[in-house]
Amino acid sequence: VHISPRSLPKGLHSLDLSRNKITNVEGLWELTKLRVLNLSYNRISRIGHGKSQTWGSCIALDIFCNFLSTRFLSGPCTPASYPRQ
Repeated sequence: VHISPRSLPKGLHSLDLSRNKITNVEGLWELTKLRVLNLSYNRISRIGHGKSQTWGSCIALDIFCNFLSTRFLSGPCTPASYPRQ
């Protein structure tokens, strides 16, 4: 699945992209007002590797159940647990 940030509202505060077979999240850096991002249960193998980008004002990032190694994590966000509904 490819996510195009241009198709999303610039003022988006919360985004749940869990369970979508996403492999790349590089374009989401453009969402500077994003505060909560759920990327759990996807196929992401790296986030921000080799980039000097930030997640804007993001304060919660859920990356549970992806193909990540801790050496590929960067940016000001920390993993967060979301209550499952």
